[in-house]
Amino acid sequence: MVESTALSEKPAVKKTHWGVHVDEVAIKMLQEKVSGDTSRLYFLLNANEVSVEDKVEMIGAGGGALDEHTNGGRSGRREHSAFTLAVKQLGLEEDARTTKLAEFIDRVDSGAGSDPYDLSKVIQAIHRANVGSSEDGGNWCLEVLRCYWDEGKQYFLRPAKECGAWFEKLGCIWLGARFGGQKVNDLIKRFFTDKIELTFDQAVVKVGKKDDPAINQMARFFRNGCERMLQPFALPRALAAINSKKGIRTAVKLARVALDAKLEAEKSFQQAKEEVDSGETFKAGRFQVYRTTTASKNVKDAILKMRKEISVIMQRNSYSGSVQIFSRATSGVRFEELAAAIRLEELRLKDKPTDELFPEELKGAGNTCGVMNWYLIVRRKEGGVWRGSYMLLNGSDSYPNVPKTRISWDRLKEIVIDVLARQR
Repeated sequence: MVESTALSEKPAVKKTHWGVHVDEVAIKMLQEKVSGDTSRLYFLLNANEVSVEDKVEMIGAGGGALDEHTNGGRSGRREHSAFTLAVKQLGLEEDARTTKLAEFIDRVDSGAGSDPYDLSKVIQAIHRANVGSSEDGGNWCLEVLRCYWDEGKQYFLRPAKECGAWFEKLGCIWLGARFGGQKVNDLIKRFFTDKIELTFDQAVVKVGKKDDPAINQMARFFRNGCERMLQPFALPRALAAINSKKGIRTAVKLARVALDAKLEAEKSFQQAKEEVDSGETFKAGRFQVYRTTTASKNVKDAILKMRKEISVIMQRNSYSGSVQIFSRATSGVRFEELAAAIRLEELRLKDKPTDELFPEELKGAGNTCGVMNWYLIVRRKEGGVWRGSYMLLNGSDSYPNVPKTRISWDRLKEIVIDVLARQR
Protein backbone atom coordinates (compact mmCIF):
# COMPACT_ATOMS: atom_id res chain seq x y z
CA MET A 1 0.00 0.00 0.00
CA VAL A 2 1.21 3.49 -0.82
CA GLU A 3 2.15 5.41 2.33
CA SER A 4 0.58 8.81 3.03
CA THR A 5 3.71 10.84 3.69
CA ALA A 6 4.63 13.90 1.66
CA LEU A 7 7.31 13.43 -0.99
CA SER A 8 8.74 16.93 -1.27
CA GLU A 9 12.16 15.37 -1.76
CA LYS A 10 10.95 13.76 -5.00
CA PRO A 11 10.13 16.57 -7.44
CA ALA A 12 9.00 14.21 -10.22
CA VAL A 13 5.75 13.47 -8.37
CA LYS A 14 2.25 14.92 -8.65
CA LYS A 15 0.23 14.23 -5.52
CA THR A 16 -3.48 13.50 -5.47
CA HIS A 17 -6.02 11.78 -3.23
CA TRP A 18 -6.55 8.08 -2.62
CA GLY A 19 -9.14 6.41 -4.85
CA VAL A 20 -8.12 8.71 -7.71
CA HIS A 21 -10.88 9.82 -10.10
CA VAL A 22 -10.80 10.10 -13.87
CA ASP A 23 -10.32 13.90 -13.77
CA GLU A 24 -6.98 13.65 -11.90
CA VAL A 25 -5.72 10.98 -14.31
CA ALA A 26 -6.85 13.08 -17.29
CA ILE A 27 -4.88 16.05 -15.92
CA LYS A 28 -1.77 13.87 -15.70
CA MET A 29 -2.28 12.76 -19.31
CA LEU A 30 -2.84 16.34 -20.50
CA GLN A 31 0.25 17.69 -18.74
CA GLU A 32 2.28 14.85 -20.17
CA LYS A 33 1.07 15.34 -23.74
CA VAL A 34 1.03 19.14 -23.83
CA SER A 35 3.92 20.22 -21.62
CA GLY A 36 6.04 17.05 -21.51
CA ASP A 37 5.60 16.62 -17.75
CA THR A 38 6.55 13.02 -16.95
CA SER A 39 5.85 13.19 -13.21
CA ARG A 40 4.08 10.17 -11.79
CA LEU A 41 0.94 10.34 -9.68
CA TYR A 42 1.36 9.71 -5.96
CA PHE A 43 -1.72 8.78 -3.94
CA LEU A 44 -2.23 10.17 -0.44
CA LEU A 45 -4.41 8.45 2.14
CA ASN A 46 -5.19 11.84 3.66
CA ALA A 47 -4.52 15.12 1.86
CA ASN A 48 -4.70 16.93 5.20
CA GLU A 49 -1.44 15.29 6.28
CA VAL A 50 0.80 17.06 3.77
CA SER A 51 2.45 20.45 4.16
CA VAL A 52 0.86 23.70 2.99
CA GLU A 53 3.46 23.92 0.21
CA ASP A 54 2.62 20.42 -1.03
CA LYS A 55 -1.13 21.06 -0.92
CA VAL A 56 -0.77 23.97 -3.35
CA GLU A 57 0.79 21.60 -5.92
CA MET A 58 -1.75 18.81 -5.51
CA ILE A 59 -4.18 17.68 -8.20
CA GLY A 60 -7.87 17.52 -7.29
CA ALA A 61 -7.29 18.16 -3.57
CA GLY A 62 -5.35 20.36 -1.17
CA GLY A 63 -6.76 23.75 -2.12
CA GLY A 64 -4.31 24.65 -4.89
CA ALA A 65 -4.99 25.87 -8.42
CA LEU A 66 -6.08 22.39 -9.56
CA ASP A 67 -8.50 21.70 -6.72
CA GLU A 68 -12.10 22.25 -7.82
CA HIS A 69 -13.75 21.86 -4.42
CA THR A 70 -15.54 24.72 -2.69
CA ASN A 71 -13.18 24.86 0.27
CA GLY A 72 -10.22 25.02 -2.08
CA GLY A 73 -10.25 28.79 -1.60
CA ARG A 74 -12.43 30.21 -4.37
CA SER A 75 -16.17 30.59 -4.04
CA GLY A 76 -18.08 28.68 -6.71
CA ARG A 77 -15.09 26.70 -7.96
CA ARG A 78 -16.95 23.44 -7.40
CA GLU A 79 -19.01 23.91 -10.56
CA HIS A 80 -16.05 22.56 -12.58
CA SER A 81 -14.00 19.39 -12.39
CA ALA A 82 -10.28 19.62 -11.68
CA PHE A 83 -9.73 18.74 -15.36
CA THR A 84 -11.58 21.89 -16.50
CA LEU A 85 -9.28 23.97 -14.31
CA ALA A 86 -6.25 22.31 -15.94
CA VAL A 87 -7.66 22.94 -19.43
CA LYS A 88 -7.93 26.67 -18.65
CA GLN A 89 -4.48 26.73 -17.07
CA LEU A 90 -2.96 25.21 -20.21
CA GLY A 91 -5.00 27.42 -22.59
CA LEU A 92 -6.69 24.48 -24.32
CA GLU A 93 -10.32 25.62 -24.21
CA GLU A 94 -10.56 25.52 -28.03
CA ASP A 95 -8.86 22.14 -28.52
CA ALA A 96 -11.40 19.61 -29.84
CA ARG A 97 -9.98 16.57 -28.01
CA THR A 98 -9.82 18.48 -24.75
CA THR A 99 -13.35 19.83 -25.12
CA LYS A 100 -14.86 16.38 -25.69
CA LEU A 101 -13.01 14.90 -22.74
CA ALA A 102 -13.94 17.84 -20.49
CA GLU A 103 -17.64 17.46 -21.35
CA PHE A 104 -17.54 13.84 -20.21
CA ILE A 105 -15.50 14.47 -17.06
CA ASP A 106 -17.56 17.49 -15.96
CA ARG A 107 -20.72 15.41 -16.32
CA VAL A 108 -19.58 12.38 -14.34
CA ASP A 109 -17.81 14.55 -11.76
CA SER A 110 -20.95 16.60 -11.15
CA GLY A 111 -23.06 13.50 -10.57
CA ALA A 112 -25.19 14.25 -13.62
CA GLY A 113 -24.93 10.67 -14.85
CA SER A 114 -22.50 8.12 -16.19
CA ASP A 115 -22.59 4.81 -18.02
CA PRO A 116 -21.82 1.55 -16.17
CA TYR A 117 -18.92 0.86 -18.53
CA ASP A 118 -17.42 4.32 -18.95
CA LEU A 119 -13.92 5.19 -17.74
CA SER A 120 -15.13 6.74 -14.48
CA LYS A 121 -17.06 3.60 -13.49
CA VAL A 122 -14.26 1.26 -14.54
CA ILE A 123 -11.56 3.04 -12.55
CA GLN A 124 -13.93 3.05 -9.55
CA ALA A 125 -14.49 -0.69 -9.98
CA ILE A 126 -10.73 -1.35 -10.15
CA HIS A 127 -10.25 0.54 -6.87
CA ARG A 128 -13.00 -1.39 -5.13
CA ALA A 129 -12.04 -4.80 -6.48
CA ASN A 130 -8.42 -4.47 -5.36
CA VAL A 131 -7.57 -2.99 -1.98
CA GLY A 132 -4.78 -0.44 -2.34
CA SER A 133 -5.24 -0.19 -6.10
CA SER A 134 -5.14 3.57 -6.65
CA GLU A 135 -1.93 3.18 -8.62
CA ASP A 136 -3.25 0.22 -10.65
CA GLY A 137 -6.50 1.97 -11.49
CA GLY A 138 -4.75 5.24 -12.28
CA ASN A 139 -2.25 3.58 -14.59
CA TRP A 140 -5.00 1.63 -16.37
CA CYS A 141 -6.95 4.82 -17.05
CA LEU A 142 -3.84 6.77 -18.03
CA GLU A 143 -2.95 4.20 -20.71
CA VAL A 144 -6.44 4.45 -22.20
CA LEU A 145 -6.47 8.26 -22.21
CA ARG A 146 -3.05 8.44 -23.85
CA CYS A 147 -4.36 6.45 -26.79
CA TYR A 148 -7.50 8.58 -26.95
CA TRP A 149 -5.32 11.68 -27.26
CA ASP A 150 -3.03 10.13 -29.86
CA GLU A 151 -5.94 8.94 -32.00
CA GLY A 152 -7.32 12.45 -32.46
CA LYS A 153 -10.32 12.74 -34.81
CA GLN A 154 -10.20 9.04 -35.71
CA TYR A 155 -11.38 8.22 -32.19
CA PHE A 156 -14.84 9.62 -32.88
CA LEU A 157 -15.20 8.39 -36.48
CA ARG A 158 -15.76 4.70 -35.66
CA PRO A 159 -19.47 3.77 -35.72
CA ALA A 160 -20.74 2.89 -32.25
CA LYS A 161 -22.25 -0.39 -33.48
CA GLU A 162 -18.91 -1.44 -34.95
CA CYS A 163 -17.17 -0.67 -31.65
CA GLY A 164 -19.80 -2.66 -29.78
CA ALA A 165 -19.45 -5.75 -31.97
CA TRP A 166 -15.64 -5.57 -31.66
CA PHE A 167 -15.81 -5.18 -27.88
CA GLU A 168 -18.15 -8.18 -27.63
CA LYS A 169 -15.30 -10.32 -28.95
CA LEU A 170 -13.11 -9.06 -26.11
CA GLY A 171 -15.88 -10.02 -23.71
CA CYS A 172 -15.98 -13.54 -25.12
CA ILE A 173 -12.19 -13.81 -24.80
CA TRP A 174 -12.45 -12.71 -21.16
CA LEU A 175 -15.12 -15.34 -20.44
CA GLY A 176 -13.15 -18.11 -22.13
CA ALA A 177 -9.92 -17.26 -20.31
CA ARG A 178 -11.46 -16.69 -16.87
CA PHE A 179 -14.06 -19.46 -16.74
CA GLY A 180 -13.29 -21.79 -19.65
CA GLY A 181 -9.63 -22.50 -18.93
CA GLN A 182 -8.60 -21.45 -22.44
CA LYS A 183 -5.37 -19.67 -23.39
CA VAL A 184 -5.68 -16.01 -24.30
CA ASN A 185 -3.54 -16.30 -27.44
CA ASP A 186 -5.69 -19.17 -28.71
CA LEU A 187 -8.82 -17.13 -28.09
CA ILE A 188 -7.37 -14.08 -29.88
CA LYS A 189 -6.60 -16.25 -32.89
CA ARG A 190 -10.05 -17.78 -32.82
CA PHE A 191 -11.95 -14.50 -32.74
CA PHE A 192 -9.70 -12.19 -34.78
CA THR A 193 -7.80 -14.45 -37.21
CA ASP A 194 -10.26 -17.29 -37.75
CA LYS A 195 -13.12 -14.78 -37.28
CA ILE A 196 -15.33 -17.10 -35.27
CA GLU A 197 -18.69 -15.45 -34.51
CA LEU A 198 -20.03 -15.84 -30.99
CA THR A 199 -22.24 -13.57 -28.92
CA PHE A 200 -21.51 -12.83 -25.28
CA ASP A 201 -24.72 -14.66 -24.29
CA GLN A 202 -23.61 -17.75 -26.21
CA ALA A 203 -20.19 -17.60 -24.58
CA VAL A 204 -21.85 -17.36 -21.14
CA VAL A 205 -23.67 -20.64 -21.85
CA LYS A 206 -20.46 -22.30 -23.11
CA VAL A 207 -18.56 -21.55 -19.89
CA GLY A 208 -21.50 -22.64 -17.70
CA LYS A 209 -22.37 -19.24 -16.22
CA LYS A 210 -25.93 -18.75 -17.47
CA ASP A 211 -27.32 -18.84 -13.91
CA ASP A 212 -24.80 -16.39 -12.44
CA PRO A 213 -26.69 -13.13 -11.59
CA ALA A 214 -23.56 -10.98 -11.78
CA ILE A 215 -22.61 -12.35 -15.21
CA ASN A 216 -26.19 -11.92 -16.41
CA GLN A 217 -26.15 -8.28 -15.33
CA MET A 218 -22.97 -7.76 -17.37
CA ALA A 219 -24.56 -9.53 -20.34
CA ARG A 220 -27.20 -6.81 -20.55
CA PHE A 221 -24.53 -4.38 -21.69
CA PHE A 222 -23.35 -6.65 -24.49
CA ARG A 223 -26.87 -7.63 -25.50
CA ASN A 224 -27.70 -4.18 -26.90
CA GLY A 225 -24.53 -4.19 -28.99
CA CYS A 226 -23.09 -1.35 -26.88
CA GLU A 227 -24.27 1.04 -29.61
CA ARG A 228 -26.82 2.91 -27.51
CA MET A 229 -24.15 4.67 -25.50
CA LEU A 230 -24.66 8.41 -25.36
CA GLN A 231 -21.04 9.25 -24.58
CA PRO A 232 -17.83 8.09 -26.25
CA PHE A 233 -15.68 7.35 -23.21
CA ALA A 234 -16.98 3.85 -22.59
CA LEU A 235 -14.98 0.66 -23.03
CA PRO A 236 -16.00 -0.23 -26.63
CA ARG A 237 -14.67 2.96 -28.21
CA ALA A 238 -11.88 3.57 -25.67
CA LEU A 239 -10.35 0.10 -26.14
CA ALA A 240 -10.70 0.38 -29.91
CA ALA A 241 -8.23 3.26 -29.63
CA ILE A 242 -5.94 1.03 -27.57
CA ASN A 243 -6.14 -1.59 -30.32
CA SER A 244 -5.30 1.02 -32.95
CA LYS A 245 -2.25 2.34 -31.11
CA LYS A 246 -0.99 -0.59 -29.04
CA GLY A 247 -2.35 -3.71 -30.72
CA ILE A 248 -4.93 -6.35 -29.93
CA ARG A 249 -3.00 -8.03 -27.09
CA THR A 250 -2.79 -4.80 -25.11
CA ALA A 251 -6.48 -4.15 -25.77
CA VAL A 252 -7.35 -7.65 -24.54
CA LYS A 253 -5.14 -7.22 -21.46
CA LEU A 254 -6.80 -3.94 -20.48
CA ALA A 255 -10.26 -5.32 -21.24
CA ARG A 256 -9.64 -8.26 -18.93
CA VAL A 257 -8.56 -5.94 -16.10
CA ALA A 258 -11.70 -3.85 -16.59
CA LEU A 259 -14.09 -6.79 -16.87
CA ASP A 260 -12.55 -8.56 -13.86
CA ALA A 261 -13.15 -5.41 -11.82
CA LYS A 262 -16.68 -4.94 -13.17
CA LEU A 263 -17.53 -8.55 -12.31
CA GLU A 264 -16.39 -8.00 -8.72
CA ALA A 265 -18.47 -4.81 -8.62
CA GLU A 266 -21.54 -6.69 -9.85
CA LYS A 267 -21.00 -9.44 -7.28
CA SER A 268 -20.71 -6.83 -4.54
CA PHE A 269 -23.91 -5.15 -5.74
CA GLN A 270 -25.77 -8.46 -5.74
CA GLN A 271 -24.62 -9.06 -2.15
CA ALA A 272 -25.67 -5.54 -1.19
CA LYS A 273 -29.17 -6.18 -2.55
CA GLU A 274 -29.44 -9.10 -0.12
CA GLU A 275 -28.47 -6.78 2.76
CA VAL A 276 -31.15 -4.19 2.05
CA ASP A 277 -33.75 -5.77 4.34
CA SER A 278 -31.30 -5.89 7.26
CA GLY A 279 -31.25 -2.10 7.65
CA GLU A 280 -33.58 0.16 9.63
CA THR A 281 -36.13 2.52 8.07
CA PHE A 282 -37.62 5.45 10.00
CA LYS A 283 -39.40 8.75 9.40
CA ALA A 284 -37.78 12.18 9.77
CA GLY A 285 -40.59 14.62 9.07
CA ARG A 286 -41.75 14.05 5.50
CA PHE A 287 -38.61 12.05 4.62
CA GLN A 288 -37.98 8.31 4.80
CA VAL A 289 -34.50 7.49 6.13
CA TYR A 290 -32.65 4.18 5.75
CA ARG A 291 -29.90 3.38 8.27
CA THR A 292 -27.44 0.49 8.13
CA THR A 293 -24.09 -0.70 9.49
CA THR A 294 -22.30 -2.53 6.73
CA ALA A 295 -18.93 -3.32 5.17
CA SER A 296 -20.38 -3.16 1.65
CA LYS A 297 -19.65 -0.08 -0.47
CA ASN A 298 -22.71 -0.78 -2.62
CA VAL A 299 -25.61 -0.68 -0.17
CA LYS A 300 -26.30 2.96 -1.05
CA ASP A 301 -26.61 2.13 -4.75
CA ALA A 302 -28.82 -0.86 -4.01
CA ILE A 303 -31.14 1.23 -1.82
CA LEU A 304 -31.43 4.01 -4.42
CA LYS A 305 -32.33 1.42 -7.05
CA MET A 306 -34.65 -0.84 -5.04
CA ARG A 307 -36.34 1.46 -2.50
CA LYS A 308 -37.72 4.48 -4.34
CA GLU A 309 -39.40 5.83 -1.20
CA ILE A 310 -36.07 6.35 0.61
CA SER A 311 -34.89 9.98 0.65
CA VAL A 312 -31.84 9.73 2.94
CA ILE A 313 -29.33 6.93 3.55
CA MET A 314 -27.17 6.74 6.68
CA GLN A 315 -24.32 4.26 6.33
CA ARG A 316 -21.70 3.32 8.93
CA ASN A 317 -18.71 1.18 7.99
CA SER A 318 -18.57 -1.82 10.31
CA TYR A 319 -14.75 -1.90 10.14
CA SER A 320 -13.62 1.73 10.29
CA GLY A 321 -16.61 3.28 12.04
CA SER A 322 -16.76 6.09 9.46
CA VAL A 323 -20.20 7.44 8.54
CA GLN A 324 -21.68 8.70 5.28
CA ILE A 325 -25.09 10.33 4.87
CA PHE A 326 -26.49 10.52 1.33
CA SER A 327 -29.59 12.05 -0.23
CA ARG A 328 -31.65 11.00 -3.23
CA ALA A 329 -31.23 13.79 -5.77
CA THR A 330 -34.96 14.03 -6.46
CA SER A 331 -36.14 13.97 -2.81
CA GLY A 332 -35.99 17.71 -2.11
CA VAL A 333 -34.05 17.19 1.12
CA ARG A 334 -31.27 19.67 2.03
CA PHE A 335 -28.24 19.02 4.24
CA GLU A 336 -26.94 22.50 5.20
CA GLU A 337 -28.81 22.59 8.55
CA LEU A 338 -27.94 18.94 9.17
CA ALA A 339 -24.25 19.65 8.58
CA ALA A 340 -24.40 22.57 11.02
CA ALA A 341 -26.03 20.46 13.75
CA ILE A 342 -23.57 17.59 13.35
CA ARG A 343 -20.57 19.92 13.29
CA LEU A 344 -21.75 21.65 16.45
CA GLU A 345 -22.14 18.29 18.19
CA GLU A 346 -18.68 17.22 17.04
CA LEU A 347 -17.15 20.43 18.43
CA ARG A 348 -18.97 20.03 21.75
CA LEU A 349 -17.63 16.48 22.12
CA LYS A 350 -14.13 17.85 21.49
CA ASP A 351 -14.71 20.56 24.14
CA LYS A 352 -14.20 23.24 21.48
CA PRO A 353 -15.90 26.66 21.71
CA THR A 354 -18.89 27.10 19.42
CA ASP A 355 -20.46 30.43 20.42
CA GLU A 356 -18.35 32.52 18.03
CA LEU A 357 -19.08 30.50 14.89
CA PHE A 358 -21.23 32.03 12.17
CA PRO A 359 -24.15 29.94 10.80
CA GLU A 360 -22.67 30.32 7.30
CA GLU A 361 -19.50 28.58 8.49
CA LEU A 362 -21.35 25.68 10.07
CA LYS A 363 -23.48 25.16 6.95
CA GLY A 364 -20.63 25.60 4.48
CA ALA A 365 -19.67 23.08 1.83
CA GLY A 366 -16.41 21.17 2.15
CA ASN A 367 -14.50 21.09 5.47
CA THR A 368 -15.21 24.14 7.59
CA CYS A 369 -15.14 25.72 11.08
CA GLY A 370 -12.49 23.36 12.43
CA VAL A 371 -14.47 20.16 11.87
CA MET A 372 -12.17 18.54 9.36
CA ASN A 373 -13.70 15.06 9.63
CA TRP A 374 -17.10 16.06 8.16
CA TYR A 375 -17.20 17.06 4.50
CA LEU A 376 -20.38 18.48 2.94
CA ILE A 377 -21.16 18.16 -0.76
CA VAL A 378 -24.13 20.24 -1.91
CA ARG A 379 -26.35 20.26 -4.97
CA ARG A 380 -25.51 23.06 -7.37
CA LYS A 381 -27.08 24.77 -10.34
CA GLU A 382 -25.30 24.63 -13.71
CA GLY A 383 -26.88 26.22 -16.75
CA GLY A 384 -30.24 26.43 -14.99
CA VAL A 385 -30.20 22.73 -14.10
CA TRP A 386 -29.61 21.27 -10.62
CA ARG A 387 -26.77 18.73 -10.52
CA GLY A 388 -25.68 16.07 -8.06
CA SER A 389 -27.03 15.22 -4.61
CA TYR A 390 -26.24 16.11 -1.01
CA MET A 391 -23.59 14.09 0.81
CA LEU A 392 -22.26 14.52 4.34
CA LEU A 393 -19.13 12.42 4.65
CA ASN A 394 -17.06 11.33 7.62
CA GLY A 395 -14.46 9.73 5.36
CA SER A 396 -14.97 8.04 1.97
CA ASP A 397 -13.31 5.70 -0.52
CA SER A 398 -11.10 8.60 -1.64
CA TYR A 399 -10.28 9.67 1.93
CA PRO A 400 -10.19 6.50 4.05
CA ASN A 401 -7.84 7.95 6.67
CA VAL A 402 -10.23 10.63 8.00
CA PRO A 403 -10.71 10.35 11.81
CA LYS A 404 -14.04 8.73 12.65
CA THR A 405 -16.75 10.83 14.28
CA ARG A 406 -17.09 11.03 18.06
CA ILE A 407 -20.87 11.19 17.75
CA SER A 408 -22.60 7.92 18.60
CA TRP A 409 -24.65 6.11 15.97
CA ASP A 410 -27.86 6.60 17.97
CA ARG A 411 -27.15 10.29 18.59
CA LEU A 412 -26.66 10.81 14.85
CA LYS A 413 -30.10 9.30 14.27
CA GLU A 414 -31.59 11.74 16.80
CA ILE A 415 -29.96 14.70 15.04
CA VAL A 416 -31.18 13.56 11.62
CA ILE A 417 -34.76 13.17 12.86
CA ASP A 418 -34.71 16.53 14.66
CA VAL A 419 -33.25 18.54 11.77
CA LEU A 420 -35.11 16.96 8.85
CA ALA A 421 -38.43 17.08 10.68
CA ARG A 422 -38.18 20.89 10.51
CA GLN A 423 -37.75 20.97 6.71
CA ARG A 424 -40.81 21.89 4.68
